[in-house]
Amino acid sequence: MASATSFYDFEPLDKKGQPYPLSTLKNKVVLIVNTASKCGFTPQFEGLETLYKKIKEKYPDDFIILGFPCNQFMNQDPGDNDTIQSFCQLNYGVTFPVLSKLDVNGPTASPLFEYLKAAAPGLLGLKRVKWNFEKFLVGRDGEVKVRWASTTKPESLEGRILEELSKGVSEKKKIVDDDKVERALKIYGWYDEKEKTNREPHGTIQAVVYKLFATEFTSWEMFATTRYDDSIRKPKGAEFLSLEYIHNNVHSWAGGEWMQYEDEAGEGAGHMSDVDVSAFDPIFYLHHCNIDRLLAIWQILHPDLWFNQPQEDEPKSSDELWPFHINKKGDYWTSDACRDVTKLHYSYADLKKPGEGFKEGEEVDFLDGLRRSINKQYGSMRRRVLGDESGIAGLNRDYIVNVVYDPFAYDGAPCTIYFFLGNPEEEGATCIGSVYNFR
Repeated sequence: MASATSFYDFEPLDKKGQPYPLSTLKNKVVLIVNTASKCGFTPQFEGLETLYKKIKEKYPDDFIILGFPCNQFMNQDPGDNDTIQSFCQLNYGVTFPVLSKLDVNGPTASPLFEYLKAAAPGLLGLKRVKWNFEKFLVGRDGEVKVRWASTTKPESLEGRILEELSKGVSEKKKIVDDDKVERALKIYGWYDEKEKTNREPHGTIQAVVYKLFATEFTSWEMFATTRYDDSIRKPKGAEFLSLEYIHNNVHSWAGGEWMQYEDEAGEGAGHMSDVDVSAFDPIFYLHHCNIDRLLAIWQILHPDLWFNQPQEDEPKSSDELWPFHINKKGDYWTSDACRDVTKLHYSYADLKKPGEGFKEGEEVDFLDGLRRSINKQYGSMRRRVLGDESGIAGLNRDYIVNVVYDPFAYDGAPCTIYFFLGNPEEEGATCIGSVYNFR
């Protein structure tokens, strides 16, 4: 390995004697420790493991500790690789990689440690490793940043490691900014996050999904779509809520359409809030799988509701769904044909498996269990009436804003309609909700 010019050129041996290319650790922060199992510093294994798990919780893919057993200091690690592995796991529950035993000093010293010592000399410029459990920190760029003595306790390293982990993150954020994605999904704009202190969290996604299941819809269309037509029948208050309404708002929140940042110009819009490119975001598929799941659950609870008699220009349940073929003859799927998702040979955890039917009397118990599951997963954070555990519990003081709008206004451009109590200029305190048209 004399030709090695960077940290990533080295390939030490793993616990089984196979090459462990350090090139696989590019853009990670690496802590390298020469270890021993019969040393006064051996209890540092416990501190290293604690440090490893703690930092991995925040940076699961960006940090690693590599242990290198060494027997050069008073023969304090005499065992073979298997013995050392067992010792580390049984006594300290070590989960970070402990590689093959090697030498760190002298003519037989590992080329990796020769490189580390040259990059970070010790006191007075001495390169020699003085004892077990010396520590070398390598940054995201592959450069050795700091060297710690054996006496430095693992818990004291956390701050310096986190500092190094924070470097280079800006480059990653050019591709995806995980912090802002998390923020967009957590603080969606139904109410101002600053006003949430000491308040019940009204208006959560969980509560709205629960309300969707709790509402007694009188038609399939009222449940499935945001389409509104009062020429036939004026909907009840809660029937203005629909699966499509939830679907549209999640597109807006996940895409960050409504978010603005004080430190940046413009909005934080991503793919999901733009119809033309939303399918390029991987969360698009997860989102629609969940919408399909909610639809399947609702259909089980309301087996008698399906397409009403449509007007002449409206879609019918028997319309062919191009370009999806149902057989090799060239026939197409229709809404009628796939009304039961199990016909497509899949199902969901709360529902029956494909081909699984009900025995006598079993259907009632199944539906009761499904309702209990809905209560458990989505039951409102507000006070609920839980008299009958098998029913979907009612809501207390549930206020609804019904909205009728032209989805093709502004030439069909996506837009959000916000609702305020009082003066809109006091948005932080008075914004109570929004509707996103997603067209």
